[in-house]
Amino acid sequence: MPVKFGLWRLDGESAKQVRSNAIASEERLEKIIQERLDILGLDDLFQIGRQVITDFGKRIDLLATRRARRSVRHRAQAGSNPA
Repeated sequence: MPVKFGLWRLDGESAKQVRSNAIASEERLEKIIQERLDILGLDDLFQIGRQVITDFGKRIDLLATRRARRSVRHRAQAGSNPA
């Protein structure tokens, strides 16, 4: 079953749905996230690397860690908007 989600802007008593736009490239999306790690919704992230190749030959788009020493992996995909 498809899942639809939306983003809403709340101004006082009014609520307006924010239109979504596609991001042209995965590289641009990665750069935006790299510059603003806080948009992932996790506090205290420290970036370890971008486009990190693992021992298994796989690629991690963005590798970060939290102060609690737990690794965080993020997979950026342009054009994957479910709406």
